[in-house]
Amino acid sequence: MKKLIINPKKTSSNHDDENIFLQKCFLNYLSENYLQRINYSILLKKNFEIDHEIKQIKQNKEIYNEILIELFPILNKLNKVSWSYKTWNFFIGHWLYLYISIIRNRIDLVKPVINSGINYDEQIKIGKNTSLLCNDVRNFTFNCGLIEWNEKLFSRLLYIMHTRNFKNDANLLNSAKSFKKKNEKFLSKAIYILKINTIKFFARLICFKNNYLFYNSYINNKFKLLKIILELGDIPFMHSFSFFNNKIAKEEIDISLRKKIKLNIESKNSDIKILKFLLMELLPTIYLEGFQIQKKLADNSHLPKKIKKVFVSHAYPDNSFKFWLADKINSGTKLVHGQHGAGYNIYKDFFATFHELGISDFFFTWGWKNNNKKIVPVGNYLINKKKKTK
Repeated sequence: MKKLIINPKKTSSNHDDENIFLQKCFLNYLSENYLQRINYSILLKKNFEIDHEIKQIKQNKEIYNEILIELFPILNKLNKVSWSYKTWNFFIGHWLYLYISIIRNRIDLVKPVINSGINYDEQIKIGKNTSLLCNDVRNFTFNCGLIEWNEKLFSRLLYIMHTRNFKNDANLLNSAKSFKKKNEKFLSKAIYILKINTIKFFARLICFKNNYLFYNSYINNKFKLLKIILELGDIPFMHSFSFFNNKIAKEEIDISLRKKIKLNIESKNSDIKILKFLLMELLPTIYLEGFQIQKKLADNSHLPKKIKKVFVSHAYPDNSFKFWLADKINSGTKLVHGQHGAGYNIYKDFFATFHELGISDFFFTWGWKNNNKKIVPVGNYLINKKKKTK
């Protein structure tokens, strides 16, 4: 019997069973000695194709825009805010594009399994009511690298594609049972409030006239950063703290609220149909159930109530800060975004360039430029000082 293996830990040592792995990379989890003792084959043997990847990325961006345009008014209504498309693009964009890319990649991997004669009964059983929920983008990114989570995702996709059953009552109920609210201990909560109020006191006392805020600037030379802030007429102050960034509202899911995320899944494109359908199940709780609590943390934080410009090079995983900045962007604060790694203007298509140019008013690069008026080439500010070469 040809048996689909998504979790390498579940391979069969029975030589009457042929273990079918989706790709060669699945074998990396098994030793050479073990592989010699089992009967197995690889389903997908095609090599990486750059033209296919470029086409996929282009389609992902089109799907991203289609879903966000439909999604953000719904999230505005459910979360009782009135953020613009640009604000939601900044706020949820990194997760949404990652979600689209991951789901479409997994769909492509399992498509050849349907009607192939390969036995995937176990995956159908798992996918019927499995939970894929997470807290935030950090949690989602971490899950994407786990064998067990991917097994559940592959199984969910196989179930939907095999049965064409676009109902998720059982999945949401399973999430509600397994995804419980995590109450913070009194001492931990008290220490957080004390730290925030102390920082807030000094921030209001020293920086009440500041017009600019530097957050995760990636400017390694702190004397240079200090000089820049002083030349702008501001008082230097640190705003990024790990205890602040790591405080996450972990709420239990609200099934009735999630069911109000009604996207139009009637599409001829099966990928889009599945993406829109699964969004109700996979949307991180911080964007819905934990939204108001996390927003309150941001509103009551040490971050200023009014600011003209914010410079940031990286803030994707910083939950409370992103709530604060989303509010500021929505009220007119200018966002200056800095390049924070390689890849920009090197790859034929790169999401970071597409997204960060879309959400920022100015974009500081390590030297490259093009015809976009937003782009300001300033050199690599990650470098602390010049190194002498022989």
